[in-house]
Amino acid sequence: MAVIVDPAAYNKCRESGIGNQVQTKLGMRILSEKEEPFTINGKVVAKGEYEDIKGVCVKIAGIDIIITDKRIVLTDPEILRSMGVKLEGYDILVLKSGYVDPTFKPIIEREILALTPGYVSQKFNELTYTKVKQPVFPLNKNIKFDPEEYLLG
Repeated sequence: MAVIVDPAAYNKCRESGIGNQVQTKLGMRILSEKEEPFTINGKVVAKGEYEDIKGVCVKIAGIDIIITDKRIVLTDPEILRSMGVKLEGYDILVLKSGYVDPTFKPIIEREILALTPGYVSQKFNELTYTKVKQPVFPLNKNIKFDPEEYLLG
């Protein structure tokens, strides 16, 4: 399960209709001008709306992917349910998010955070800092960090 924002792919899937096969380009249109979208072949299995965000659920090789017309942060299982997804029917639920919101806790047994590259990386030491005076904890290793000294000067 992933939620990917791609207005063009969303429109193509919506036009194909529930129960129909769809082939479209997906992804990489918002974050990168260098990368190319990839082609997906799948079946549109559901559609829905959450507030002003519209989405479709597409099954691709046994994996359900939500494609939306606008960005959305997964802060509530109801977002996925409103897109036609029955969360209780999955063995594995992968959320493309920086963390698992507490509202998902009742429906998951275990969470695993995958540190992957992306627009908002959790690997702080790999980000480029241009306005942070260094050395600074925890970015730089082997420096002394005293919270009292830092806060009280």
